[in-house]
Amino acid sequence: MAALSGTAARLAVTWAMIAVEGCAWRPLPLDSVTSAVDLGVHDLAPVAHGPGDVGDLEEPQREGSDLASPLFDDLAPVVPLDFADGVDGSSDTDPFFRAIPPLPAGNQTYSVAAADLNRDERIDLVVGNSVDPGAILVFLGHGDGTFDEPVHYAAGVGADNLRLADFDGDGNTDVVAASDGKDCQIMLGRADGSFGSAVAFPCGPEPYGIAVADFDSDGRPDLAVANYVVPGTVSLLLGRGDGTFGAPIEFAAGNGPLVLVSADVDGDQHADAMAANYNSTTASVMLGNGHGALGPPLTFACGQSPGAIAVGDVDGDGKPDLIVGNSVGDVSTLLGHGDGSFVVDATFHNKGGFVNALALADVDGNDTLDLLVADIGLNEVHLLLGNGDGSFQAVRDYPVPAPASGLDPADVIATDLNRDGRPDAVVANGGGSVTVLLNVH
Repeated sequence: MAALSGTAARLAVTWAMIAVEGCAWRPLPLDSVTSAVDLGVHDLAPVAHGPGDVGDLEEPQREGSDLASPLFDDLAPVVPLDFADGVDGSSDTDPFFRAIPPLPAGNQTYSVAAADLNRDERIDLVVGNSVDPGAILVFLGHGDGTFDEPVHYAAGVGADNLRLADFDGDGNTDVVAASDGKDCQIMLGRADGSFGSAVAFPCGPEPYGIAVADFDSDGRPDLAVANYVVPGTVSLLLGRGDGTFGAPIEFAAGNGPLVLVSADVDGDQHADAMAANYNSTTASVMLGNGHGALGPPLTFACGQSPGAIAVGDVDGDGKPDLIVGNSVGDVSTLLGHGDGSFVVDATFHNKGGFVNALALADVDGNDTLDLLVADIGLNEVHLLLGNGDGSFQAVRDYPVPAPASGLDPADVIATDLNRDGRPDAVVANGGGSVTVLLNVH
């Protein structure tokens, strides 16, 4: 695939290292970062939910991860991201984002994903409600940053960690969700943007984070599911191409893996899985062999109780790096060597919030990745502009507007809602709303 420009180049949202081209899924090289418009599927990492009593695990708050990335020799120094001394944003004169009125979105809104569901070349939103009984809400987009009233679909026991892809090969976007540590469920999409009934299936002992990639090289999307147990595991469920999956196969992971992303981090053209391990101070890398198996976890230090992770080339060396969000409000950068290993910085700075989700996109249009942070502790979305060398500028703060339904920014994604070639930010708020920040830069 040739290098992309314009909208696709700016929408370098990191998520799963795969593209859908007809029925073929394959790892993307760095010069082929694709947007929702190009794929018809824009799947952003969701928010994993605290598991409650699971053995001797500490119960986390809501966590998120946004993710994923392109395929990614020279290392820039690892620079910790300091959230202190931020700049207030989201005013009428702010150079980056303009907030529009929040969208009411049910109850316990902890996950959001985006795609063109009804093939009208406009981005739509899919939102998960983590309640019992759960619900998935679909907002069809007008192409200007506004949406129809949501359509509600029943979704079993909660709907967390939404992922979008064409799982049955019919050209329509389907949705998969984890159900609050119990099972997974799939809803097959139709060409008009509607969905069929949810079908539950087992996907691991305590499923939370989900990543989608072709782990067995058969051209069909598979699932990787983080199981929040000790010792932690990741389940692979190989897709059959008809909307069903094989039985989960468990592989060792870190201690309490909560969220996942997928990318080719060792350059072998096979999808790998990376997890944030909430019950530790580490992130794990499980290298895929391209035949439906993951290698033993490679563990890298980060901050305290990490629950958000994103992958992208933040230092411009053509190799994937990891950004890890930690529960004490700081963010760690892990710069990649391109062989599956990472350089880790051991010093982290803190603003005092709770990092719940991350997204990478070129917000300011300078061909480097910038960072969006959903901070559930401070009820803010943070923007850190990337310098292209692995470091970031001072944080800009965007307080989440307070609708009657509440706050708690739990998930954040980046996508072009109004077709101007610039990535906008969409935030799922646990209090029951969706915040839209339109890019005005």
